[in-house]
Amino acid sequence: MAALSLQQVVKRFEKLQVLHGINLDIQDGEFVVFVGPSGCGKSTLLRLIAGLESIDEGELYIGGEPVKHLSPRERGIAMVFQSYALYPHMSVYKNMAFGLKTDGQTNEFIDKKIRDAAAKLHLDHLLDRKPGQLSGGQRQRVAIGRAIVRDPRVFLFDEPLSNLDAALRVKMRIEIARLQKMLNTTTIYVTHDQVEAMTLADKIVVLNGGRIEQVGAPMELYHKPANTFVAGFIGSPAMNLIPCQIQTVSDQTVNVAIGKNSYSHLPFKATTTGSATLGIRPEHLSLEPNDLRFDGKVESIERMGDITYLYLSSEGTEFLTVAQQGDWAIPIGDTISVYCHRNQVHLFDHNNQALERLNNKK
Repeated sequence: MAALSLQQVVKRFEKLQVLHGINLDIQDGEFVVFVGPSGCGKSTLLRLIAGLESIDEGELYIGGEPVKHLSPRERGIAMVFQSYALYPHMSVYKNMAFGLKTDGQTNEFIDKKIRDAAAKLHLDHLLDRKPGQLSGGQRQRVAIGRAIVRDPRVFLFDEPLSNLDAALRVKMRIEIARLQKMLNTTTIYVTHDQVEAMTLADKIVVLNGGRIEQVGAPMELYHKPANTFVAGFIGSPAMNLIPCQIQTVSDQTVNVAIGKNSYSHLPFKATTTGSATLGIRPEHLSLEPNDLRFDGKVESIERMGDITYLYLSSEGTEFLTVAQQGDWAIPIGDTISVYCHRNQVHLFDHNNQALERLNNKK
């Protein structure tokens, strides 16, 4: 196990700079998830840590040791790839043994390591099979087992569940979380799926355009997004982001307008009036009367059984998403009112940065 630190890390591909001065500290034994849209730099950052790409500027420390000039093998890391990267002509046993054999380990040592890892991953009965005889989930467990037997200081996962169906992704998320807690090894996991990030991470790193937007625990990012990008990326369905105008400010509250509608005494600290963005999570909107009211025409309904999603056309925004528990029979085309408590809204300034909320009630 080892802590990891990135200091002012820059990466370029010819004239294109893809990472811009990344600073990040990861604690020993922490499960950290890099999340962001395609092209944000998360996989590139993982490859820099692995030693598969070179760092152009800055430094990388693992266990307090500068490692950017070390080979991947010398860094003490193990990586699990999206494509599994198993040798098709080798058995599960031989796939898991390959790295240890190239390290010159004895047969007795290798056998013990493989059987210990196979027991943890429920692969005992599959050791003689070849990858072509395995399901996708079993292949992924073999790839994880191949990493476990090396006792790495840091585990790296590059979108390991993206090739699996939805039900199997849920099962493997639980398995990976269980293993990480059991092994207590520093783990960095890359995904574009914010559900994976929220359910797996001790700490989430949200990346966008080669820069870190916010770092924090999952529920910290959910309740206190630093800007509109994080607000729209963390949470499913995404937060409603509604253009508004801050009309007046006082020491404790602001008044905002959305089209012809005004909303007063919102508990935020602001210094200027002008353009802003009001954020409301779909699950914080309700059909029950409350502080803030929004009217909209029902354009579409998605019934998921335990929850119903309503999509409303409302003044000031293209769509307003509402999440309601249960099965709601509301006719498409009806105009309805939905409500939210003022302490559950978010407010972002003209630079898309979160304004301080002065009342922390949820």
